[in-house]
Amino acid sequence: MLVVFRMLLLFLSIFGYFSFVRVKTKIEVSFIPVVVFSGIGTVIFLSGLLNILKFSSIVLFFIGIFMNKYSIYLISDKKYIWQVFYFFLAMIFCFFILKDSLWIHYDNFSHWGLVAKEIVTYNQFPNFQSDLIQFQSYVTGSASFIYYISKITGLHSEGFMSVAQSWLVLAACSTFFVWIPENSKKYSFPVIIFSLLLFIVNIQPYDLLVDTLLTALSLATINIIVFYKNSLQKIPYILGIMFLFLISVKTSGIFFVISSLSLMIFYSFRMKKELRFKIWLQTFYVVVGSVFVNILWKAHVSYVFIEGNKSKHSFSLAGYKENLLDKGKSKIVEIMFQYAQRIFSFDNIILILFVLIGGILIYSIFVKKKIFGIELVIFSSLTYIVYHINLLAMYIVSMPYDEAKHLDSFSRYNMTIVLYVLGILLIYSLKYSTRISKNCFYLTMLILVVFSLLNKDSFNQFITSRHTADRYKIEERLRSISYKKGIPTIIQIKRKSLSKGYLWFLLRYDLHTKDVTINYLDEDVSNNNGESVQILTIDY
Repeated sequence: MLVVFRMLLLFLSIFGYFSFVRVKTKIEVSFIPVVVFSGIGTVIFLSGLLNILKFSSIVLFFIGIFMNKYSIYLISDKKYIWQVFYFFLAMIFCFFILKDSLWIHYDNFSHWGLVAKEIVTYNQFPNFQSDLIQFQSYVTGSASFIYYISKITGLHSEGFMSVAQSWLVLAACSTFFVWIPENSKKYSFPVIIFSLLLFIVNIQPYDLLVDTLLTALSLATINIIVFYKNSLQKIPYILGIMFLFLISVKTSGIFFVISSLSLMIFYSFRMKKELRFKIWLQTFYVVVGSVFVNILWKAHVSYVFIEGNKSKHSFSLAGYKENLLDKGKSKIVEIMFQYAQRIFSFDNIILILFVLIGGILIYSIFVKKKIFGIELVIFSSLTYIVYHINLLAMYIVSMPYDEAKHLDSFSRYNMTIVLYVLGILLIYSLKYSTRISKNCFYLTMLILVVFSLLNKDSFNQFITSRHTADRYKIEERLRSISYKKGIPTIIQIKRKSLSKGYLWFLLRYDLHTKDVTINYLDEDVSNNNGESVQILTIDY
């Protein structure tokens, strides 16, 4: 009962912020959730740098409660009331779907889930005492938002942390509904399909990897920019909040911030000179703020970790130089060849998207003779190309050769930009639905359906995860045996029954110790350190 009460108070606080933003900015209702959630995430992230997480969360919560005074002015705003009501219903739906879930992807245990758990448990960002954190330079924006939601509700389970992150994605997806006319609900269909794709195709909603979140937040900024393209002076500071949060979610968010700013500056040239200068000045302030926050984070990492900015996958010119020297010309050529093969293979789903782009252009040129919104078509194509140039550079200069030659995580990184491009094309179709042929719009819906069918395994994985995932079986086995946390542990498994790497990361997380050794049952167990060691058999 207490949990229900705290959830209601959380919703009341969020509603207060929604009302404040609506009254003060007059922005579209569909944009309010993502702006508010980005603001909360940014404030908590900055509070984490100051080591005042718990205090800031409490203050932020009560400010939201106080902000409900603005709700009085919105009683007659039926559009606002109903859209917010539907959004809260969607939040509750996500809660019931995900609340009992467990993390499955191993990256949860190597970083994303682990860091969120540490922040929630200790009320501070990880530091030199957090010996389980390997990727010390990774920013903690999404974990900051999760921390706030978990602390206010008192719910700290893996499932609820997944719920909190799903709310962020949901808020970003809600921005697409701005294009749906009140008298034409048929346009809701492609938006709902695309939202499902965002939730399931790349990263499952019960995992805390941020690739899906990155895509969703980036598309939210594009929705806002395109909607306000003729009145950009209204949105720079709103976008600034979102940009700060994007950068705090993942360092590669910088790419999408630059991408969004490029589109915004392009549209600014269509405005009057005095307005254009005002927009550029506001944009400059946003950029300076973003750079400053990035500098603050790097300073924080250097301060709380001995060699944090030299940790794995950190931004380091010295590290990049070392990687280049280690690879040499022949290995770099090999990586580039492997990359080209993956890009131009027939199983790369982006080919379908470029067919769509080509179809739109050809149809517009030869039938309509006027290309509406051509900038969005060109923008999405150029963004895709530049993204992959940057991704290839990352494999060459940042990743060790053993990982780079196999293009580790390529599918995940590629799907991030594929969904981004697909989202922009959906924006194009929705915005210009009254000007382009109905066939063109239906073609977009067809592409979404085909995309869904091609990724049916992702949907099946979500539905059957509890019955098939090793994680659930391992946890069931751990509950049946006695063990201690925080001490060196030797894990024994059958040959080829489980992945050693996956089990190693998972048990480090579960047992809260970095001293985990994985052996096969037919191997001799040795303890050379003479420490107190527990031996566990994971066999199901």
